[in-house]
Formats: sequence, structure tokens, C-alpha cells
Amino acid sequence: MSVTALAEPGRHGFSRLTLGTVQLGLPYGIANQTGQPDYRTSLEIVAAALEGGINSFDTASSYGNGEQVLGQALAELRATDAVRITTKCPPIGAKSTWTAVARLWKSACPSSWTSRWRTTRRT
Repeated sequence: MSVTALAEPGRHGFSRLTLGTVQLGLPYGIANQTGQPDYRTSLEIVAAALEGGINSFDTASSYGNGEQVLGQALAELRATDAVRITTKCPPIGAKSTWTAVARLWKSACPSSWTSRWRTTRRT
């Protein structure tokens, strides 16, 4: 899998494909008839993505326990420092100011990096 050049020298770029991880934390999808995958299945999904060259994962705190499952799988596969994780902040009100958004980001996201994804590196 090729990667983009969206990286500092000596760092991993983003793979051209990104694995969305909502299905790891919720019984997601209109055609989903089996519910949320168990941890072993989630681990196999993440392992297959890594083996296929995918190093970019999309997640959010609103994806149930998907961030925790992703973090545990990446830790078990010893891949926490080889991936790029994209997340979203919790919803904010339409009248929020940029100061409020920055405060939310600073309070919500750093805890995600360490407790959910089992990594301390931020990029």
C-alpha cells in the first residue's frame, strides 16, 4: 500500500485507505445482522488492515467502545507507534465560539490518546 507524503521526515505517512472503526464499537450498519463483533474478530480486522498496508484508522468517542477496542488491538499487535489515528471531537453547539471549541478539544482529546488508544504520541 502506498502512503501519502503527509508526514514529517522520518515519520509514517497516511496509507491511501483508512479503516473506519465504528463497527468495532457499535452494532453498526443497515445490513448488519450479527451485531457488534467480539474482541477476537475486531483484532482480526485490525490485523488484516495492518497486514494489507493500512496504517490509518478513523474513530470517534461516539463510536461506543470502538476507541478502546482499537487501542487494545493496536497494543496487542504492537502497532501503536506505526499508525495514524483520526478522531472527531464530541458535538458542539451551533453558537459555540472558537475558544469553546479549543477548550473542548484540549479537555476531551488528550485523554483519548492515552487511555483509549494506549499511546502517548500525538501528531
